[in-house]
Amino acid sequence: MSFGFLDCCGKRSEDSAQRRAAVHYSPREEPPKCGVGIVFASDGTGGLVVKGFVPRSTAARSGAILEGDLLVQVDQREVHRWPVAEIAPLMLGPPGS
Repeated sequence: MSFGFLDCCGKRSEDSAQRRAAVHYSPREEPPKCGVGIVFASDGTGGLVVKGFVPRSTAARSGAILEGDLLVQVDQREVHRWPVAEIAPLMLGPPGS
């Protein structure tokens, strides 16, 4: 499986993302999820390294993650060298999160 960026919302305007986040969903309907806007590449040992960011994404705006950082945890869960298919769902959340 190839792996690029996980952001499904990064190309939307901030106003659009805020409007989508403000929509109310019924208890049976799950709100849409998107990534944080990080572009990953393999580090050659099975790990993922930050290659870049989707413009105007949550990750790009935060400044907490830098190009070259190695992904080792998601929500305090050790994920270093996990298969991408198992990491990707952990990095999804409501738009703007």
